[in-house]
Amino acid sequence: MAAAGRKAESPLPDGARSPARRRLWPVTGFTALDRYIARLLLVPVATIVATLGLLMLLERALVLLSEMTAAGMASQFFLPLMARLVPYYLMQAIPASFAVSLVLAIDRLTAEHELEVMAAAGLSPARIILPMTLVGLVLAGLTLAVSGWLEPVGRYGYRSLHAFAISDSQLRKLQTREIYAPGDDAMLTVDAASPDGLKGLFLWLSDGSGRETVATAPAGTVTTRRNPAALDFSMTDGLLLGADDTEHQRKLFAFNHV
Repeated sequence: MAAAGRKAESPLPDGARSPARRRLWPVTGFTALDRYIARLLLVPVATIVATLGLLMLLERALVLLSEMTAAGMASQFFLPLMARLVPYYLMQAIPASFAVSLVLAIDRLTAEHELEVMAAAGLSPARIILPMTLVGLVLAGLTLAVSGWLEPVGRYGYRSLHAFAISDSQLRKLQTREIYAPGDDAMLTVDAASPDGLKGLFLWLSDGSGRETVATAPAGTVTTRRNPAALDFSMTDGLLLGADDTEHQRKLFAFNHV
């Protein structure tokens, strides 16, 4: 009866695993061998991603600097624009770095006869490549996250900031209380210009056939097209003096937005 109340003692010494657990551990756990093979892959992957990404960013930086100089963009936009391109180049560098690292890791294991030692220890080829497969799946998921979320967000941010930078450069060219004439058929003058918009606009337009249109507004904004030399203006709560095609005479119109 006393033996029934005692805790059953394990026939194995402390810290020892059962034979069944010893067989399952190499398959379900991450052993020192797995960490060693994973380190052979991850260290070159990190090095190649950093080197390759830096080279691609430097090449893009030269193009961006040339474009900023031609458009007259402020230098303060350079680093934010480059930061928004990082996900795009990271998306390209990760798969390439993994392919190169995989070749280097297998070459090292073969050159130092480590594959032969693993095979002699009873490890199958499928067990040896298991950590390589896991590292590849992790990097594939990372690439999918970058290409599916970070890269579109970065690309949208780059284009938005690029358009704002061009608009800012054009706004700085608009001297207040001076005539801005981008062509023979348009003329603009403003009382004040800031990144928030324009104040006191006076716009004159001609269609080339003798008809002229004059518009004034207390406030407005300016945006740019793909051509940095072209500007689009919007005016709010103003007056427009133009020709009426039906009566062939000038009329004054009030508008909320044009």
